[in-house]
Formats: sequence, structure tokens, C-alpha cells
Amino acid sequence: MPGNLEKIGPSSVSDRNLPLDGLLLVGHGTRNANGREEFLRLARELAPRLPDQVVAPCFLELCQPDIPEGVAQLVERGCRRIVAMPLMLLAASHVRRDIPAAVCNAVANHSGIDVRMARHLGCASGIVALSQLRRRQAIDISTNELFSHDQRAEPKVVLVSRGSRDPNASEEMYRFAELATADLATKPLVGFYAMTQPSLPETLRLAIECPQEQIVVQPHLLFQGELLHEIRQQVEAYASECKRRKRWFLAPHLGPHEILAATIAEHYREAWHNFSIAQSPE
Repeated sequence: MPGNLEKIGPSSVSDRNLPLDGLLLVGHGTRNANGREEFLRLARELAPRLPDQVVAPCFLELCQPDIPEGVAQLVERGCRRIVAMPLMLLAASHVRRDIPAAVCNAVANHSGIDVRMARHLGCASGIVALSQLRRRQAIDISTNELFSHDQRAEPKVVLVSRGSRDPNASEEMYRFAELATADLATKPLVGFYAMTQPSLPETLRLAIECPQEQIVVQPHLLFQGELLHEIRQQVEAYASECKRRKRWFLAPHLGPHEILAATIAEHYREAWHNFSIAQSPE
């Protein structure tokens, strides 16, 4: 099958009455084999949460399977209602324009298909909870110290996003950072790897000037890839060159997790409910 497209969900169209409902899970795409496998593993973990749906993982760019292949698989397996979910953290151009356009173009090649877009991940409570978990893991793995709720004892958190030229995406990142650190007394710093300011080096310099002795850098990224590697290298360079007494912690990326799977399932059900409302008789 093109792109080694995985079949997730009912094993055949005879497993239930037609039509089946499908989830087209759209990732950004990466040339990193580990990042691609993390995405596909997450898709497999959706099966217990969406046992009656067919899940087709696919990518917008850079790797296979692509969106047309994903749509074709769902149609082949009997799906007539498709929910397409952009597995993206922020609502930049990919979420607002590129993915919806690619999905519509792919669906246009098939007749009798109804498609809806699910919300991206954004500031969903599950993503906030997963970010908090990863921050705590960074500290727990590196030290046995407990940080009390005071400004000097708590770590200074630096959240690092990919970056976008879309100001709405940047604003969403700042909202997310506020929610993800609501359990701390100190406000976080937000930096961007590219395309907007403040840059990661600038943000790390600001972190060094803060009174906190511990600095936790959190890559706000879903999967492994070159970007995660570059962020790690920059943080390690600043940590080694820092003349002040600081303890640096690099949190894990968000990655596949049951919290992330539950959030995707929740967004799918919300979009599916909108199907029912749209199709119910007046």
C-alpha cells in the first residue's frame, strides 16, 4: 500500500453497518524516522478510545502517507463521514489554510463524502496537563529536590515554540504558556525558534538574568525531529557558557502519551457531534 499506510480501526467494512466514520489524523510531517514513528504510534494508541472508527494517520508534507492517501484509505474502507484533525499545537497557516485545502482537494476525488474539520490542539486542557507533566519529569529525573511555592525556589520556565509569522499563533502560544505555568508563582518566558521574536538565544539570555537558580527549558513540540535537536544544542551551549550559578533542565517534548490520545478523541467526538447536529432533521 502506498506510503505503508496503517489500518487502524474495524478490520473490515463488515464489522459494522455502513457507513463507517473515519478520523483523518494529519501531522505536519518530518524526515526524522523517530518522529514519524512517534506519530504513527500515537495513531495506534487511539484504537481503544475510538473502537468504532477507522483512523488514518497521514502527513501534510515531507513524508508519506500524504493526505490524499489517507482519504483514499478511509473511502476504501467504507467511510462516508470523515473528521479531519490537524495534529498541530498552534493555529498558524497550516491549520487555517493548508490542511483544510489539501483535505478538500483530496475529498473532491471521491463522491458522497462528507468531511468536517476538528479543532487543532491549541490550549486544550489535556495539552496543558501534558506540558505540566513533562516539566515535572524534567526536574524529577534530574534532581530529588522539591521546589516550594516561592519565587527563588521555583524554576524559571522557558517554553520554546517552533515560531510562526502569524501573530495569532504567537498570541496563542503566550496564552498556552500562561495556562501551563498557572501552578507556579513566577511567570514563564516564551521564545521562538524561528520566524518571530523573541528568539531562543534572546530568551535564554533573559532566563540567565532571572533570580531563579533553576531553569527549565520546555520544547513545545509534539514529536522528535531536527528542531528538537537544534533546541537541545542551543540550550546545552548556553548552559556550558553560563558564568552564573544556574541549574539547567531540558524537559522532554510532549510526545505520544495517553493524555494526548484522550485529547484527540475528545476533539474527534466534538466534531462528530457537529455532524449529527448538521444532519438531524428540523
